[in-house]
Amino acid sequence: MEAFPSELIDQVRRERPVVLTLANLVTAGKVADALNALGASPIMSFDEREAAEMVACAQSIAINLGTITRAQEAQIGAVLAANANRRPTVLDPVAVASIPHRLTLAKRLLARYRFTAIRGNASEIAALLGQAQASHGIDAGQSTGDLAALAQECARRYQTCVLLSGPVDYLSDGQQVVTNHLSTPLLATNVGSGDLLSSILAAYLTTGAPPLTAAALAMPTELIDQQFASLAADLKIRACKTGMLADAAHVHAVAENLRRYDFGPLTVDPVMIAKGGAPLLSEDAIAVVLDELLPLADLVTPNLPEAARLTGITIEDETAMQEAARALQALGAKNVLVKGGHRQAALASDYALLADSTSFWLTAPRVATKRTHGTGDTISACITAELAKGKPMATAIRTGKAYVAATIRNGIAVGHGHGPLNHWAHFEGDNNEL
Repeated sequence: MEAFPSELIDQVRRERPVVLTLANLVTAGKVADALNALGASPIMSFDEREAAEMVACAQSIAINLGTITRAQEAQIGAVLAANANRRPTVLDPVAVASIPHRLTLAKRLLARYRFTAIRGNASEIAALLGQAQASHGIDAGQSTGDLAALAQECARRYQTCVLLSGPVDYLSDGQQVVTNHLSTPLLATNVGSGDLLSSILAAYLTTGAPPLTAAALAMPTELIDQQFASLAADLKIRACKTGMLADAAHVHAVAENLRRYDFGPLTVDPVMIAKGGAPLLSEDAIAVVLDELLPLADLVTPNLPEAARLTGITIEDETAMQEAARALQALGAKNVLVKGGHRQAALASDYALLADSTSFWLTAPRVATKRTHGTGDTISACITAELAKGKPMATAIRTGKAYVAATIRNGIAVGHGHGPLNHWAHFEGDNNEL
């Protein structure tokens, strides 16, 4: 999951995407209000003669089969033909488990057009696969069987992302399955809650986030447990690192699994704030990092704002960097690398304090460039790779510094804003001059 929930919500509110909804007549007003409250701009139509113009001004499309008519069938066909798979499109196959005509229509649409996502309850998703699940009109009955496998099979068959909603939601892109336990029985008392979800998903898909990310918004901790168990069973992990962990629940889940499995030396990169200023770690998660993650760390690699936030020390010079490193070591980290890239000095200087109390400075000339996106991730990943090869901590840190300096110095011009590093840059192995 590449995007943090608040970033997607902020992007929708900032860009106000137009969502074309071919709506259920019973819930059209609710859908329009929900999209407007989210920050999107709803647009609706019931005439196929408007299809091309409607598609032209929309950023995404939600198609609902809830009150289907011959005229609406024609309009759906005209909209999908005009779209030609260019804009993200969500299909809500309402009541296809109960009404054969709707099931035939849904399968015809799925055979002819590519949908970015399908949102349905268990009985609707099962019907699309030719399987049986209990249904009661437009509602799912008492669901049985492996619903996670059902969502995954549907995603694979139709090469899409499936959001199977219910008391527990199951989301799959055909490879991963994400489980969401945040549902509430109150949704069943509100006619059209599924319609709202399908349209809101269409709005999130305009952000460019992967469909599974847009559908889930946040990865559940159960998936983290499953990933750790799978890696531990299949591979001999010789070193590992953490990065953006988002919130307290995810930090706790990662720490718990790191105590359970031996993944070698642990590098903690305490990612907190994106280069653009967006928060990447919730406030309540910082205490969990301090209490649970730092004591497990063989190395912690904060930048100056992160080191200041973790220690409470104002860092404006090299003396304060050394003080912060000692404080982080006192909090449980065995080795500390305080990165000084945020200081506007001619040299980018980092301070390393090792478990045996020895220390050293690493310096490299500052390069005038905006191509610095991912410097913290890169140096921590390189150090972790060196530790996995059995290199001593000091050597691994020096190699990491030399490598990231080379990726900045030999940059590549890709995109706008904070551009990426050049990870193909050549450097001369361990640089003893650093």
